[in-house]
Amino acid sequence: MVNGGVSYSNKTHLPIQSVLALRQTSKSFYAIARLLSLWALLLRTLVQEQNIPIPYFDGKSLESLSALKLERLTCRALALRSNWTNPHPNCWDLAVLQPVCIAKLTYMEGPYDRVVINDDPSSPAMIAIQSSLTGILTIDFEEKNPESAFVPLSTIDGLREIHLLSGSTLVTRRPEHDGEVSMWDISDQPYEKIHSQIVELYSTIPRPNNIATPGVSITYPLAQHSFQRPLQSVYVSGQVNWHAARSRRPSPINIAVRYRSTNLWPANTLHLFVLTPNPAYIPGRETSLYNLPYAAQPTLVQTIGSPVFSLQTSVIALGRYGTVIWLDNYYEDWAYAREPSEFDQRLAGQILTATGGFSTSQHGSDDSMIFRVRDRNDWSVVAIDEESGRIVVGDVDGTITLFEYL
Repeated sequence: MVNGGVSYSNKTHLPIQSVLALRQTSKSFYAIARLLSLWALLLRTLVQEQNIPIPYFDGKSLESLSALKLERLTCRALALRSNWTNPHPNCWDLAVLQPVCIAKLTYMEGPYDRVVINDDPSSPAMIAIQSSLTGILTIDFEEKNPESAFVPLSTIDGLREIHLLSGSTLVTRRPEHDGEVSMWDISDQPYEKIHSQIVELYSTIPRPNNIATPGVSITYPLAQHSFQRPLQSVYVSGQVNWHAARSRRPSPINIAVRYRSTNLWPANTLHLFVLTPNPAYIPGRETSLYNLPYAAQPTLVQTIGSPVFSLQTSVIALGRYGTVIWLDNYYEDWAYAREPSEFDQRLAGQILTATGGFSTSQHGSDDSMIFRVRDRNDWSVVAIDEESGRIVVGDVDGTITLFEYL
């Protein structure tokens, strides 16, 4: 592309700092560095094609944005990624006003263990609460009384561990040793089950001859993969992939696994797998054993030493842009630590690439990011929002702490 005697191609290899510096050298470069087409190119090639989250983008159309807005989005996305992948990310003091309570609920029955927030903000099912029953609730934002704002949508009988709430999909596991893992369509009936050592691929479209009784749809696995040991915890998340979305093909699925040790404690290693799309899959054609969207066997991409000196379930969170974060234990001098209480608790993470494996950060290291270390062992839940650069951790006493890295 040519402008005023100066040209640039539809691909740029200049770092963003050089582009910003060039526009201070002459009027011609200043004009070029303010072009809408240039910043649309930079945002696409440096951010979107690299599957980097864009803070405050909110799904806007690029065509509707000015050059200045595109520049700010590009710089903000790259600044967040640079800090996010630092071995010791810098956490900012939010310094915001005190939050206002809009909904309040006190649970009185059965063992309470976990609350999971829906990762799809458009879904009416906002949270799932684990107790003697699994309750799915929404929030009435028009209600003035916080104690009346939570509205029950549905319940599932029996004590279950909640692992994922995404849109209308809920993943639970029974707490027994070989507890069944179930995937539910919370607007209807369960349609997928995964056992303690097996991952199964299903088609969510039942075949006519699989209808057992009117109104009940039965599905059967198209493929299976059995892990080598019983699983203590499994976390699954689809990976945002710009190229797959453009070609209307499946995106990779990231899987984080912690095996169960012989003494029922979580094993001291974390295993990260990727379920890669099947290159022979034909979109639009019926999904079957002969047209699977994914490879039947997950690929192990990393094993990380991650000691957990507690009987509580391992805590992991997976983001849509490939960030995996976890809570484990840490001690500067392992030789002198004797009791679990002597170990610090650590909030750490890694970034997976869109095709499997780990990315090399902008700091040139594959080491884990250490977001936080503290001398107590009270964190019990963690959540992540990569697009805003935020991590939330919850204490066993109900305290919620928000960290921001943008």
